[in-house]
Amino acid sequence: MNVRAIGSTPRLARQTFTISRETEYFTDKELTRQIGHGRDWWPVALIKELTDNALDACESADVPPEIGIEVTRDWFALSDNGPGLPGDVIAASLGFMQRVSDKALYVSPTRWPCPQERIQV
Repeated sequence: MNVRAIGSTPRLARQTFTISRETEYFTDKELTRQIGHGRDWWPVALIKELTDNALDACESADVPPEIGIEVTRDWFALSDNGPGLPGDVIAASLGFMQRVSDKALYVSPTRWPCPQERIQV
């Protein structure tokens, strides 16, 4: 830290730092804000989001959804029969400086009407 005296009062000389914005996305505080739930609920919220994405994809492709969910103590996996994502969409999604979505500007009802109190984790 640089301090320089102006008259008899020391004054802090600020330096400009460049910090990756990507780190903002990987803190408990930011993930809790984005997901809308505390850490204990992240797996439930992620499974819900992936299930919604699978239903949206099947609906867009006009195919009846077939969704598989496997949950263990340490991990979960979700599969569906949707059309998948094009490679350029996946690549763009990995850039954390922008949001990539075909649903971000649309308003639709949630598929999760039950309150948290009724879900057992």
